[in-house]
Amino acid sequence: VSEVVRVMDMFELRFPDAKPLLVGDISRRAGGRLPPHKSHRNGRDIDISYPRTNEPPTWGRFQNVSRRTLDTDQMLWMIKAYLETDQVEFIFIDRRLQYELVKEAKRQGAPQEWITAVFQYPNYGKGGAAIVRHSKGHVNHFHIRFKCQPSDRKCS
Repeated sequence: VSEVVRVMDMFELRFPDAKPLLVGDISRRAGGRLPPHKSHRNGRDIDISYPRTNEPPTWGRFQNVSRRTLDTDQMLWMIKAYLETDQVEFIFIDRRLQYELVKEAKRQGAPQEWITAVFQYPNYGKGGAAIVRHSKGHVNHFHIRFKCQPSDRKCS
């Protein structure tokens, strides 16, 4: 939670006119199954809405974004900020949105080695070690899975 708060605070300073972001499910207080999620059982997973270029129909829940409504500059900044924490195991982002983020990374001059290490696009289904991966159901929010902490004996 502290890393999410820190990155969100930095995001607000960097993009003061950005649309609000929603933070969704983390886990139950004592852990365990949190339907409908397959993860979110131990506090290592969190859902966050995508930065948008437009107003969503409602702010009460996650809303789908498209290639045109995703603010790729803000989202790429956020990915970099989370990766700099060195606490992220994976980030789940829909493949169509990854395509736009890779285009933005190239536009900003990111080295191809960094793009390949960070984004699974275009190599879906081929395994690999990319941190940003496709996972069905992530067109209205992205999902961060943080690494196990040394103090967490139950984490694996």
